[in-house]
Amino acid sequence: MDLSNNNEIKKLIKFAYSRNFSSSIKHETICFYPHEMDWNKYLTIHVKEENINLLIKITEHKFLQSHKYIGSVVSIKWLEGFFNFRSEEAKKDTHDYLQSKPLNEKMRRKNEEFIVDKWEEDNVRTNLKNEGLASGTLDSPSSEDGDTFNDDWDSGDWEEYMTGPDFEDGQPRW
Repeated sequence: MDLSNNNEIKKLIKFAYSRNFSSSIKHETICFYPHEMDWNKYLTIHVKEENINLLIKITEHKFLQSHKYIGSVVSIKWLEGFFNFRSEEAKKDTHDYLQSKPLNEKMRRKNEEFIVDKWEEDNVRTNLKNEGLASGTLDSPSSEDGDTFNDDWDSGDWEEYMTGPDFEDGQPRW
């Protein structure tokens, strides 16, 4: 059944839109959400045509505390009541979202810049480390925390250095 061609469904979607709800149709399922907020589903229904009547079942309901009513059959009149009842809340959610959208976009761009800068920094550090290893020595131009190593370091001593301190009488001896 193609829901977008059904007159009753067209009227329902138009009514929902007038009450601050957008919708998306996929197969026999319709999701209703506040305008601009397709992730914030208030209600999802499954519609099936039986004979000439529509069989509408609730598959998701944002505000139900119990899942007891999921799968319940509802009427067009019930759906219109739902849209009337939740209209102000959907309008407020849309308004709040549109007010915060520029700030969220600014923060997203700033985060993307940070991620790119951080990636470039990590990439440069990795390339420098790899160059040091490729030369056949274990000397690296920078340490993990970004400080340079002491110039007196002799890579030949690395095994002794990496074993850690020797303990005599409980005191470390380097």
